[in-house]
Amino acid sequence: MLKKNHTRRELQKAMLALLTSKPFANITVNDLVKQSHLNRSTFYRCYDDKYDLIRSVEDDFIAKFMVFRKQFGIFNLENDALEAKFEFCRAHAVTIRTLLSVNGDPRFERRLRQEIDRAVDAKFQLKMKNDLDIMAANFAKSSLSGAVMYTIGFIASNPDPKLVVPLEQNMKRLILNGPWQILEEISDPDKEKNPDTK
Repeated sequence: MLKKNHTRRELQKAMLALLTSKPFANITVNDLVKQSHLNRSTFYRCYDDKYDLIRSVEDDFIAKFMVFRKQFGIFNLENDALEAKFEFCRAHAVTIRTLLSVNGDPRFERRLRQEIDRAVDAKFQLKMKNDLDIMAANFAKSSLSGAVMYTIGFIASNPDPKLVVPLEQNMKRLILNGPWQILEEISDPDKEKNPDTK
């Protein structure tokens, strides 16, 4: 079993390595076994096909993300939690960047957003009374999950620890003031506004 786990990890690394230069749709089992220095029969002992392999890479990351989420909470804005989030994203930067890249499996982002939406549902215990409540809740959840997705991708692409404080400040501003207020604060006052946006 230990050897099979090692082989599975090698194939997962091969998938991530190939995704840095080739779209998932164009990756073949031959590419994977060549990259991992394994043979096809070994591949098929571990995985049914490349879809099974990419799913296992995604499942492994999402499982780690869920454990992290339960331990620290996605929306905890305390300094220690933000530093832990930063370290988590930095530790998994290659996986995150690769899976969210144009070469990655487009289903991954949707799966990660669903996990973030579950965190929102768990935190707020929403009680929607009518269609307007549902619309407002979905809009708010979409905004929050988009901000979290952007933050995860940003940290994975910019793993400088000096960014923890500005990132914390921007997340707090977004949550407390909303996106409109932030955009108003950073907009160019000298530029004439489009009448459609007033």
